[in-house]
Amino acid sequence: MRYNLKNLSKQEYKFFIKNIWNGVGSEYLPKPPPFIFKRASIRHDFLYWAGGCKKERKEADLIF
Repeated sequence: MRYNLKNLSKQEYKFFIKNIWNGVGSEYLPKPPPFIFKRASIRHDFLYWAGGCKKERKEADLIF
């Protein structure tokens, strides 16, 4: 994958967390404690937000 969350500046990262990342879990199921999936969900949402081809989105799902 060509996108990397670590390449964001602190300001970009804060913007992403506040405005793009949709948190952990589903609106239909009980939410797990954030410490379980938070880092993985941030990375997954970043890869989807960054875009890419269908293959890259599939890789993001597999990583999660």
